[in-house]
Amino acid sequence: MLQDDTLYFQGQAVHFCTAYPTQQQRGCVLLLCGPGETALNWRHIVPEILDAGLFCAISELPGLFGRGRENRNENRAGILWGVLDELDRRAGRVRAWHIVAHGSGCAAALMMALNQPDSVASLVLICPVLTPPLGWLARRLMANGRWGRPLGESWYRRNIGDARNFARLAERAYGMRPAPPLLHALRKPLLRRGAANCPLRLVRDGYALPREAYAPQCPAMVLHGGRDPYARYAGPEIAGAEPHTLRAAAHCPAETDASAVCDFLRGWYKMFF
Repeated sequence: MLQDDTLYFQGQAVHFCTAYPTQQQRGCVLLLCGPGETALNWRHIVPEILDAGLFCAISELPGLFGRGRENRNENRAGILWGVLDELDRRAGRVRAWHIVAHGSGCAAALMMALNQPDSVASLVLICPVLTPPLGWLARRLMANGRWGRPLGESWYRRNIGDARNFARLAERAYGMRPAPPLLHALRKPLLRRGAANCPLRLVRDGYALPREAYAPQCPAMVLHGGRDPYARYAGPEIAGAEPHTLRAAAHCPAETDASAVCDFLRGWYKMFF
């Protein structure tokens, strides 16, 4: 069973969940959400992690609903390490973490590995989105102080505020139409106070990474979706990473193709234990 928790860093709330394996712990894994995702999006992966004897933590992406430049990956990485440091303190020992991230959350995972390389046992990036998923003109408009804010808010009202358009957006990401209860659960966290400003903050600050972040000093694996509509925004190749493609998957294989993702994770973690 997942246990919910919240920590605060300089006024920022970070929501996360934890779960313990029934057998002796052999390691620990952080499952890092993309923008707007929650533990729900990892529901099919957590049992595989626990069955492998791994302690599991699931964190939402920090800073998404904050102000200023809290969407910068330096900020996100620092806060996420703060969460993991607290979990290490509770466990009474310092551990190296396996990090699994999805979509735009992969940038924060790469920054975590850059900032504390000795604390990262491995990286798994699922359908990474490391450049803003917009065309050239839209990026220029979003970067403009005059047009960026109203353009971002307009996109939010049209695609998140409108339930029908959100269903179309989810269908594009999933490669199929999610059931109404799942659509409701997916949309709920995106309706929080301040969420209308998220698109602008994410585009402006959420993808910047130093060049060295693309060469993590740990084993890395990248899982691509063969039908991912956002594949062209995957960014530069991750140096030294082991790439695999799930041919039938769209952008959310941890939900739509969970058995295949679990197979890869099962083989991946066998290298470490």
